[in-house]
Amino acid sequence: MRKACFVILTALVLVLALGCIAWASDTSQAGTTAVGQSVYGVTGQVYNTAPQTTVLFVIGQQSYSVNGTVYNTDTAPYIDNGRTLVPVRYLGDAIGATTAWDETTKTVTLTKGDTVVMLVIGESSITVNGAASTLNVAPVINNGRSFLPARSVAEAFGYTVGWDQATQTVSITQ
Repeated sequence: MRKACFVILTALVLVLALGCIAWASDTSQAGTTAVGQSVYGVTGQVYNTAPQTTVLFVIGQQSYSVNGTVYNTDTAPYIDNGRTLVPVRYLGDAIGATTAWDETTKTVTLTKGDTVVMLVIGESSITVNGAASTLNVAPVINNGRSFLPARSVAEAFGYTVGWDQATQTVSITQ
């Protein structure tokens, strides 16, 4: 009788221990969400759920917001030939890029991490890490400020750009 109780108790402890190990391996790491996880512990793709950055520019408003915090500007974004142009300095600040201006060549350079984006005022091209592509609208100088196409620049840094026609708002999310 004692031997049978010992065997049953040992089996029960092993089942509980293995169950705890399986449960622990099924839990997601902090900041991630497992998608498609089965009861057998097989997990699909893991998505990062870290805080998202959202930048909003409203046509005609001399301000922009980053995650709800509003920052004032000295000029407002506008639409030219169906493309939204935003002041480069404020777009760079909003996404955490360093902005440099070369007056001689009229070149704007934005740098963030390993990504370097270069645009020349009046030229319909964008260079991202040395690879050039064509823009639908050229960067311009308006009221002493350089304006760049919001979508092209933000997407070069891996951001997603949205447009709300009703509120005339450009949303840039990471």
